[in-house]
Amino acid sequence: MSAERPTIPAEVEEEGNKIATERLVFFSDAVIAIAITLLALELPIPVGGSATESWSSFRGHFDDYLAFLISFVVIANAWFGHHWLYRYVRRVHRRVAGLNMIWLLTIIVTPFATRVLVGDDTAFPMAFTLYAGLQAVSQLTFVAIILTIRHDHLVAAEVPPGTFNRGITRSLSMAIVFLISIPIAYRSHWAFALWAANGYIGRMIAYALTRRQPRYDQAERSKPAAS
Repeated sequence: MSAERPTIPAEVEEEGNKIATERLVFFSDAVIAIAITLLALELPIPVGGSATESWSSFRGHFDDYLAFLISFVVIANAWFGHHWLYRYVRRVHRRVAGLNMIWLLTIIVTPFATRVLVGDDTAFPMAFTLYAGLQAVSQLTFVAIILTIRHDHLVAAEVPPGTFNRGITRSLSMAIVFLISIPIAYRSHWAFALWAANGYIGRMIAYALTRRQPRYDQAERSKPAAS
Protein backbone atom coordinates (compact mmCIF):
# COMPACT_ATOMS: atom_id res chain seq x y z
CA MET A 1 0.00 0.00 0.00
CA SER A 2 1.57 3.27 -1.11
CA ALA A 3 1.72 6.25 1.17
CA GLU A 4 -0.62 9.11 0.42
CA ARG A 5 0.91 12.20 -1.09
CA PRO A 6 1.03 14.98 1.53
CA THR A 7 -1.30 17.89 0.90
CA ILE A 8 0.45 21.20 0.44
CA PRO A 9 -1.46 24.25 1.71
CA ALA A 10 -2.70 26.47 -1.11
CA GLU A 11 -0.81 29.53 0.10
CA VAL A 12 2.46 27.55 0.33
CA GLU A 13 2.01 26.14 -3.17
CA GLU A 14 1.18 29.58 -4.56
CA GLU A 15 4.30 31.08 -2.99
CA GLY A 16 6.41 28.21 -4.36
CA ASN A 17 5.01 28.75 -7.85
CA LYS A 18 5.83 32.45 -7.62
CA ILE A 19 9.42 31.76 -6.52
CA ALA A 20 9.94 29.16 -9.27
CA THR A 21 8.68 31.57 -11.92
CA GLU A 22 10.87 34.40 -10.64
CA ARG A 23 13.95 32.16 -10.60
CA LEU A 24 13.31 31.15 -14.22
CA VAL A 25 12.99 34.79 -15.25
CA PHE A 26 16.08 35.93 -13.31
CA PHE A 27 18.15 33.09 -14.74
CA SER A 28 17.00 33.91 -18.28
CA ASP A 29 17.82 37.60 -17.78
CA ALA A 30 21.33 36.70 -16.64
CA VAL A 31 21.95 34.43 -19.63
CA ILE A 32 20.73 37.08 -22.07
CA ALA A 33 22.92 39.74 -20.42
CA ILE A 34 25.96 37.50 -20.78
CA ALA A 35 25.17 36.76 -24.43
CA ILE A 36 24.95 40.48 -25.27
CA THR A 37 28.21 41.13 -23.41
CA LEU A 38 29.97 38.39 -25.39
CA LEU A 39 28.88 40.10 -28.60
CA ALA A 40 30.77 43.26 -27.61
CA LEU A 41 33.86 41.37 -26.45
CA GLU A 42 34.33 39.93 -29.94
CA LEU A 43 34.36 43.31 -31.69
CA PRO A 44 37.67 44.03 -33.47
CA ILE A 45 39.69 47.05 -32.30
CA PRO A 46 40.69 49.57 -34.99
CA VAL A 47 44.46 49.94 -35.34
CA GLY A 48 46.68 52.55 -36.94
CA GLY A 49 49.47 54.96 -36.21
CA SER A 50 47.40 57.96 -37.25
CA ALA A 51 43.79 59.06 -37.18
CA THR A 52 43.48 58.37 -40.91
CA GLU A 53 44.79 54.82 -40.55
CA SER A 54 42.58 54.19 -37.51
CA TRP A 55 39.46 55.37 -39.32
CA SER A 56 40.42 53.28 -42.32
CA SER A 57 40.79 50.24 -40.05
CA PHE A 58 37.42 51.04 -38.50
CA ARG A 59 35.77 51.11 -41.92
CA GLY A 60 37.49 47.85 -42.77
CA HIS A 61 35.66 46.16 -39.91
CA PHE A 62 32.28 47.57 -40.92
CA ASP A 63 30.79 44.10 -41.45
CA ASP A 64 31.78 43.07 -37.94
CA TYR A 65 30.14 46.13 -36.40
CA LEU A 66 27.03 45.72 -38.51
CA ALA A 67 26.72 42.06 -37.47
CA PHE A 68 27.08 43.14 -33.85
CA LEU A 69 24.24 45.63 -34.20
CA ILE A 70 22.02 43.05 -35.92
CA SER A 71 22.68 40.47 -33.21
CA PHE A 72 22.20 43.05 -30.48
CA VAL A 73 18.78 43.94 -31.89
CA VAL A 74 17.88 40.26 -32.28
CA ILE A 75 18.80 39.40 -28.68
CA ALA A 76 17.21 42.59 -27.33
CA ASN A 77 13.95 41.78 -29.12
CA ALA A 78 14.12 38.27 -27.68
CA TRP A 79 14.48 39.72 -24.18
CA PHE A 80 11.57 42.13 -24.72
CA GLY A 81 9.37 39.22 -25.80
CA HIS A 82 10.43 37.11 -22.82
CA HIS A 83 9.80 40.00 -20.43
CA TRP A 84 6.37 40.62 -21.98
CA LEU A 85 5.32 36.98 -21.72
CA TYR A 86 6.35 36.15 -18.17
CA ARG A 87 4.63 39.12 -16.57
CA TYR A 88 1.39 37.20 -17.18
CA VAL A 89 2.67 33.81 -15.97
CA ARG A 90 1.70 32.71 -12.45
CA ARG A 91 3.51 29.37 -12.42
CA VAL A 92 5.78 27.19 -14.54
CA HIS A 93 6.30 23.45 -14.79
CA ARG A 94 9.02 21.19 -16.17
CA ARG A 95 7.87 21.41 -19.81
CA VAL A 96 7.96 25.20 -19.80
CA ALA A 97 11.36 25.20 -18.05
CA GLY A 98 12.70 22.73 -20.61
CA LEU A 99 11.48 24.76 -23.57
CA ASN A 100 12.86 27.89 -21.95
CA MET A 101 16.28 26.23 -21.69
CA ILE A 102 16.19 25.32 -25.40
CA TRP A 103 15.27 28.93 -26.17
CA LEU A 104 18.18 30.16 -24.03
CA LEU A 105 20.49 27.81 -25.93
CA THR A 106 19.68 29.67 -29.14
CA ILE A 107 20.50 32.95 -27.40
CA ILE A 108 23.82 31.60 -26.10
CA VAL A 109 24.85 30.33 -29.55
CA THR A 110 24.02 33.64 -31.26
CA PRO A 111 27.44 35.25 -30.51
CA PHE A 112 29.12 32.19 -32.07
CA ALA A 113 26.83 32.35 -35.11
CA THR A 114 27.67 36.05 -35.41
CA ARG A 115 31.42 35.33 -35.51
CA VAL A 116 30.85 32.69 -38.19
CA LEU A 117 28.73 35.11 -40.21
CA VAL A 118 31.41 37.81 -40.35
CA GLY A 119 34.39 35.46 -40.57
CA ASP A 120 36.39 34.76 -43.72
CA ASP A 121 36.81 31.03 -43.16
CA THR A 122 33.22 29.94 -43.87
CA ALA A 123 31.29 30.20 -47.14
CA PHE A 124 28.66 32.92 -46.94
CA PRO A 125 25.63 30.71 -47.73
CA MET A 126 26.54 28.25 -44.96
CA ALA A 127 27.29 31.01 -42.43
CA PHE A 128 24.06 32.80 -43.33
CA THR A 129 22.06 29.57 -43.06
CA LEU A 130 23.51 28.87 -39.62
CA TYR A 131 22.57 32.30 -38.34
CA ALA A 132 19.13 32.54 -39.94
CA GLY A 133 18.25 28.95 -39.04
CA LEU A 134 19.26 29.56 -35.43
CA GLN A 135 17.03 32.62 -35.19
CA ALA A 136 14.13 30.74 -36.78
CA VAL A 137 14.50 27.95 -34.20
CA SER A 138 14.62 30.57 -31.45
CA GLN A 139 11.35 32.15 -32.61
CA LEU A 140 9.60 28.80 -33.08
CA THR A 141 10.73 27.66 -29.63
CA PHE A 142 9.33 30.85 -28.14
CA VAL A 143 6.01 30.11 -29.86
CA ALA A 144 6.08 26.63 -28.28
CA ILE A 145 6.60 28.24 -24.86
CA ILE A 146 3.62 30.55 -25.36
CA LEU A 147 1.39 27.74 -26.60
CA THR A 148 2.35 25.51 -23.66
CA ILE A 149 1.69 28.27 -21.14
CA ARG A 150 -1.62 29.03 -22.79
CA HIS A 151 -2.71 25.41 -23.15
CA ASP A 152 -1.83 24.46 -19.57
CA HIS A 153 -3.43 27.61 -18.11
CA LEU A 154 -0.34 28.85 -16.32
CA VAL A 155 -1.41 32.48 -16.51
CA ALA A 156 -3.29 34.64 -14.05
CA ALA A 157 -7.07 34.36 -14.22
CA GLU A 158 -7.37 38.07 -15.01
CA VAL A 159 -5.50 37.78 -18.33
CA PRO A 160 -8.06 38.49 -21.08
CA PRO A 161 -8.67 36.13 -24.03
CA GLY A 162 -6.44 36.70 -27.05
CA THR A 163 -3.60 38.24 -25.00
CA PHE A 164 -0.99 35.95 -26.53
CA ASN A 165 -2.21 36.09 -30.13
CA ARG A 166 0.03 39.02 -31.01
CA GLY A 167 3.12 37.37 -29.54
CA ILE A 168 2.46 34.13 -31.41
CA THR A 169 1.92 35.80 -34.76
CA ARG A 170 4.92 38.10 -34.29
CA SER A 171 7.30 35.24 -33.52
CA LEU A 172 5.91 33.09 -36.33
CA SER A 173 6.27 35.91 -38.83
CA MET A 174 9.89 36.54 -37.79
CA ALA A 175 10.67 32.82 -38.10
CA ILE A 176 9.15 32.78 -41.58
CA VAL A 177 11.23 35.79 -42.67
CA PHE A 178 14.46 34.16 -41.44
CA LEU A 179 13.61 30.90 -43.21
CA ILE A 180 12.69 32.64 -46.45
CA SER A 181 16.02 34.49 -46.42
CA ILE A 182 18.05 31.24 -46.41
CA PRO A 183 17.54 30.17 -50.06
CA ILE A 184 18.12 33.78 -51.17
CA ALA A 185 21.55 33.71 -49.49
CA TYR A 186 22.64 30.97 -51.92
CA ARG A 187 22.10 33.37 -54.80
CA SER A 188 22.90 36.81 -53.43
CA HIS A 189 24.21 38.74 -50.42
CA TRP A 190 21.00 40.78 -50.68
CA ALA A 191 19.46 38.21 -48.36
CA PHE A 192 20.46 40.64 -45.61
CA ALA A 193 17.95 43.12 -47.03
CA LEU A 194 15.16 40.75 -46.09
CA TRP A 195 16.24 41.00 -42.46
CA ALA A 196 16.27 44.79 -42.71
CA ALA A 197 12.68 44.68 -43.98
CA ASN A 198 11.71 42.17 -41.26
CA GLY A 199 9.40 44.63 -39.52
CA TYR A 200 7.34 45.44 -42.60
CA ILE A 201 7.28 41.89 -43.93
CA GLY A 202 6.59 40.57 -40.44
CA ARG A 203 3.53 42.80 -40.10
CA MET A 204 2.18 41.51 -43.41
CA ILE A 205 2.72 37.89 -42.39
CA ALA A 206 1.35 38.54 -38.91
CA TYR A 207 -1.80 40.03 -40.44
CA ALA A 208 -2.28 36.95 -42.61
CA LEU A 209 -1.69 34.61 -39.66
CA THR A 210 -3.99 36.55 -37.34
CA ARG A 211 -6.92 36.03 -39.71
CA ARG A 212 -6.47 32.26 -39.38
CA GLN A 213 -5.46 31.94 -35.73
CA PRO A 214 -8.15 30.64 -33.34
CA ARG A 215 -8.87 32.86 -30.36
CA TYR A 216 -8.12 31.83 -26.83
CA ASP A 217 -11.60 32.01 -25.29
CA GLN A 218 -13.00 31.60 -21.81
CA ALA A 219 -14.19 28.07 -22.51
CA GLU A 220 -10.61 26.93 -23.06
CA ARG A 221 -9.46 28.77 -19.95
CA SER A 222 -12.00 26.86 -17.82
CA LYS A 223 -10.31 23.49 -18.51
CA PRO A 224 -8.36 22.05 -15.55
CA ALA A 225 -4.70 23.03 -15.45
CA ALA A 226 -2.11 20.41 -16.35
CA SER A 227 0.27 19.33 -13.61
